[in-house]
Amino acid sequence: MELKKAFWNKRFLFSLSVALFLSLLSGFLQVRGYIIRTRFLNTPAYQNVADWGKDYHLSAETMADFWIGMDFSTWCATAFFFLLPLLAVLPYGSSLHREYKSGYLNLVTPQISQKRYFAAKFLASFLSGGAVIVLPMIVNVIFVACTVPMRLPSVLEVIYNGVYGFGLWAEVFYTHPVLYILLYLLLDFLFAGAIATIPMALYKLKNRGLVLILPFLTLMVFHIFLSLLYRFIPFCLSPLDFLRAVNVSPYGANLWIVAAEFILLLLPGLLTVLAWRKKDVL
Repeated sequence: MELKKAFWNKRFLFSLSVALFLSLLSGFLQVRGYIIRTRFLNTPAYQNVADWGKDYHLSAETMADFWIGMDFSTWCATAFFFLLPLLAVLPYGSSLHREYKSGYLNLVTPQISQKRYFAAKFLASFLSGGAVIVLPMIVNVIFVACTVPMRLPSVLEVIYNGVYGFGLWAEVFYTHPVLYILLYLLLDFLFAGAIATIPMALYKLKNRGLVLILPFLTLMVFHIFLSLLYRFIPFCLSPLDFLRAVNVSPYGANLWIVAAEFILLLLPGLLTVLAWRKKDVL
């Protein structure tokens, strides 16, 4: 029942529509640029250019460079990852708050285990938050793959694709690019789901809008703070940076730090489930 409510409501459809629009627009702009460049290769003007003036990278582009996770050149891809915390929270983030404020918890908790009820809320929030982000990304990957051929990337093209040796799973990108895409889809799903569970810890706040916007604002503040630490800690620390498959920060992400931040994002929701007591509802 919780999964049905999480995936079939106006807020989920709105968030999904926004994410889908941004992902498809990113794919369109990337594919459009690819078509323009490849058509230029066949023009007499390009054919007459001396070999030293030609950019052979244009004829060697690969689908792995063009999906939204690797897109660092269009505004829509930047907006997608900037809005990711808000889009993930919107579908079901305020559900517990609404049911607490309306008194629905007083009706349902005597009939089932309180822990099971909160755990169901946690799971529904996690899955809806992850799905609303990753489904549009999968659509983007399919859209781009229908136009741009897949080719094994070369480390000689690092200046074009932005996946440097210090990046997370960089060796996978240059050996198994499809696996690289799948790993980042999984990473984005997990983090979007974790972010979507944070509002559970805020269900007692009076303002519903604050319940939805506070996780987003908190992540923005931490993003700014963590960016200032780059000069002292040589790792990519902000989720808003390492959730993108291209290196947008001066350092690469450490898998242990990524795992630790994932657990920290899960903690508010998990502690709410474990620490809930019946008197909290009354």
